Amino acid sequence: MRCLLASALWWVALLGGCGLTSNAPQVQLCSSDAECADGQVCFPDGCGDPFKNIVVEVTVNNGIGHYAQDFPVPAPMNAASVNIEAFPPVVLTGEMVQRVSSPNGVAEQLYQLPVVVRAQGVSALIPGVARNYEVSIAQPERGAYALYLGTGRYTVSVYPADKSIPPAIARQVVVNADTANALNFSFPALEELLIIGGRLIKNRQLGSPGGDEVAITQTAMDIQAFDAATGLPLSQRVPVSSGFSGSRGDFVMGVDPAANALDSLSLVATPREPSPTVMVPEKTFTLLKPYPANPILELGDFGDPLLGVTGNVVSSNGAPIVGAMVKLEGTVMGGGQFRATPVMTDSNGQFSVNLLPNGPNQSYTATAIPPGDSPSGLWTLPVRATSNMANQPMLTPSRLNCPDKVLVIGTLLRPTREPASAVKVMAYQKSNNQAPTSITSSTDPLGRFTLALDPGDYELEFLPGADLPRMSRLITVKREAPTDGGLTSKTLDLKEFVLSRGRVVRGVITAKQSPGAAATVAPNAVLRFFRVAKLNGKESALLLSETVANARGEYSVVIPTNEK
Repeated sequence: MRCLLASALWWVALLGGCGLTSNAPQVQLCSSDAECADGQVCFPDGCGDPFKNIVVEVTVNNGIGHYAQDFPVPAPMNAASVNIEAFPPVVLTGEMVQRVSSPNGVAEQLYQLPVVVRAQGVSALIPGVARNYEVSIAQPERGAYALYLGTGRYTVSVYPADKSIPPAIARQVVVNADTANALNFSFPALEELLIIGGRLIKNRQLGSPGGDEVAITQTAMDIQAFDAATGLPLSQRVPVSSGFSGSRGDFVMGVDPAANALDSLSLVATPREPSPTVMVPEKTFTLLKPYPANPILELGDFGDPLLGVTGNVVSSNGAPIVGAMVKLEGTVMGGGQFRATPVMTDSNGQFSVNLLPNGPNQSYTATAIPPGDSPSGLWTLPVRATSNMANQPMLTPSRLNCPDKVLVIGTLLRPTREPASAVKVMAYQKSNNQAPTSITSSTDPLGRFTLALDPGDYELEFLPGADLPRMSRLITVKREAPTDGGLTSKTLDLKEFVLSRGRVVRGVITAKQSPGAAATVAPNAVLRFFRVAKLNGKESALLLSETVANARGEYSVVIPTNEK
């Protein structure tokens, strides 16, 4: 049987009818396919039908770029052949206007000056898959824009090159195969803007007549207004008169009129070009209604830089850790936030970093990240940067003692319960984005694998090769793992995992380059098969298989099955 996934109308119809199950009943958790009913497979969310809730992501080169399209497969997907016809390039279009004052009131005129159009979002069908696109338009003809992008759900924003005009933003924009309705943007008239023109200074010099203002001459600064509740920008990032002798800290920003409906707004001051030599913090200021037209904002006296502050990163037995990355971020004198440039430890496990001093009851969060192959794990602790009696910079504590990683062991078996050797094993951290993206190992001739992991929640991925499907499991690693069979508390034994049987699905990828055109084969198209299900109460996507089509648009993947 051949299953043809075709037109845009088909794609839209499936969303409402035969695609994904959003409120399926809870399934029984399992450890292997043997615990499941006939025809079911043990997935991370429990026993489930491998023929249901399948979505295919197809990325083709449509002559303009590489853009992803999503296709829910009609359930049950038990065909041996699934052909997919990609639709023509999806383009989001619209018109940009600016409101202007006229003798008869406020009118609109086409906006034809340079802009940047951005779409930031996610797949509408595959939870957790991000999609971001951007285009710069130097001369929008008759105020029109066009942005080619993949299907999904986006926040679309237009940033004029003129920094005095706030960005226009549209949220929850759904883009699919038949997107045809124009998404238009309107910029407010200059007279409608909330104009805030103030000064950003370091501080007022105590004891000086009139409280003389101390300017920020160390580096150039920018400032931007945000909606504190949503985090959306209400202005563009505008320059502050700073970074040179004689600068006064003056700035003028045009804020979206929507700010008038808010009780407060946030102004965020940041160094324009952060670098290891920029020793100025960033700071967030809150303005309450009625908004002052000329606020004076003080970064505060953030003190003199502490250059070359040293420390050490060592293992649990006190040995120096070479090549560890050290990050420091925290509150400094004046109340601003300072993020130091990450540094690496040398052959003695020592690092040197430039910091701003902490005030009373303030500290940095220091994070030491040993190399991926190190037996030592990530460590985070509060530290203080100050000067001693001899005016020498110091870090307290200066010694970062990294604990050992937890040794995670297990055995992987084939469906016949023979050892699965030479299988790639990858652990993805789910809860700590400071850790490496993944840790990789492989099984030995007896199917055994070993991974050294920091505490946290992980997804284990097993990639057995061409004849069997990939498999994933969720694990939680704790610093003190339970002991078993004489193992130390630093070892977590996952026991056995049994791979699922596989079935081969083949097909041909074709694509239309324009509406009404004949579909042609799509060489080198990238395919990813996902299973969508609820995991811990949250919609999640499990990657079942991925491949690249050949020059004739032909592909072949192996996905799990429990057929005897």
